[in-house]
Amino acid sequence: MKSAFHPTLLAMVCMLGTSSAAWQRLPSADAPINLANQAILGAKIQSSASIGNSSALLNEGSMEAAKVPSGASHVVITLGAQEVVEDVSFINEGVSGSVTVSSSTDNSQWVSLAQAGFDAGERLVSLRFAGAQAKYVKLSFNASNGASIRNLSISGPSKVSDYKAVPVKEKGTEVDLASASSGAKPIYMYPTPTNVGDNEGARQTFKFPKTTERFRTVVYDLGTARVIKKFSAAYSRVPTRLDVFAFEQLPEKKDWRGKLTLDPSIFDTTPIIASGEDSVGKGLMQLTPKQPVKARYVALRFEPNFDKRGVAGVSPEWEAVAMSVVVPYANALKELGLMDGPTYTQAPQSTAEGFESIKIACAGGSQLVLISKAAIAQVQSQLGPNATEQDAINAILAAAGLTPASTPGENGTNGTNGTNGDEDDGDNGSGSVIGDPNAPLNPASLSALGLSAYRGGGTGGSGPFQAPPADDDDDNQGGGGNNGNGPPIIIVPSPNPPPTSP
Repeated sequence: MKSAFHPTLLAMVCMLGTSSAAWQRLPSADAPINLANQAILGAKIQSSASIGNSSALLNEGSMEAAKVPSGASHVVITLGAQEVVEDVSFINEGVSGSVTVSSSTDNSQWVSLAQAGFDAGERLVSLRFAGAQAKYVKLSFNASNGASIRNLSISGPSKVSDYKAVPVKEKGTEVDLASASSGAKPIYMYPTPTNVGDNEGARQTFKFPKTTERFRTVVYDLGTARVIKKFSAAYSRVPTRLDVFAFEQLPEKKDWRGKLTLDPSIFDTTPIIASGEDSVGKGLMQLTPKQPVKARYVALRFEPNFDKRGVAGVSPEWEAVAMSVVVPYANALKELGLMDGPTYTQAPQSTAEGFESIKIACAGGSQLVLISKAAIAQVQSQLGPNATEQDAINAILAAAGLTPASTPGENGTNGTNGTNGDEDDGDNGSGSVIGDPNAPLNPASLSALGLSAYRGGGTGGSGPFQAPPADDDDDNQGGGGNNGNGPPIIIVPSPNPPPTSP
């Protein structure tokens, strides 16, 4: 099945059509965030089997591709946080076969979410399914013909506004400023794509309709003036010409209704800063201006079938499937005032249950420790983008002077007394045995992480402030899941955490 023409904007620049009427600015909308994005704190390739250069799948601002071989292969992506996922897509560069999408919360038990077959000519492979909780997403391929894929997108109900930028002391590479996660948004598109407002539009895939117009144009607002070093685009595999325009200020005007408009005639007088022709229809182009360009607004103007200019008839549907505006990290850091490291996008802190319960070895036995998920997320962000939740938990326990027990306790034994009546212990922490109410803490080390430790609170649940379940007939004595063996150790973010070093 032939796809409509979609450009993928990698370096955000737009070319506007030649229609004489002024274009209406698109309404602003909060876009879904692409969770398969190396700019999201914690997102990474967890593992892969037989797929070459798999890390390219998370690089929104790159034209690199991952290699999918003939036969079976798979890749596992760790998301920045546990999220609801409901949409997966990628650009296909000649692979034919099938793909299965699975999710997991622990990288052990997997749930199949969707499966789709596709042929080598299918440019954009997209799977939608009922929302599912996932910390890990697996793509399993069974290919009859091996080739390349790029620009993986995983999304769900989470929006760009749900995430926040945080500085991390780590070497960076490049930033795609056209990505919604970087704050960019398309403000003019002409002719108007048929999928404006849906998930494909949110991930920079625009389906332009059949039209007699010569050009397909997308104009982006990058949010602030940036120094840009290259522009990239993927699109329908037809011969295509691409021109790029850049503006520090866009000459918009208000119409009689007070709505912003843009006169496309500006492209007749504005210099083209980069231009290229794909004469064989590869469907992929990267342009580098003679020197870096400072701009807040960029326009990509595509001319499909430019080699047949002047031939009468209606141009076919055409898709831009990926577009980006790419800058060096150094430039982005200078503009953001973060000279010691790149900025990552961090997931919102989870509030589910609120605490992780861990049995630790202490003098004379074991002790239950409750670490808030907010504390785990805080330390994970301090450790850097490759840190896992377990890395953060280990760092917190070490700072508190605690050592995890070698073997977990059994729910239902609740200390040394194995006769616990008819209590359902499913929510009673980790079933720790003999606790030490005076287990040593190290507040100074915890303070360095912006955390504080407390004793006690709550009765019999997985969180320190939960009430006991209705059938809980043992004597918890305020144990907060510790079942009578002394109050748990509770670790949470400090009310006034130490300032972040510049």
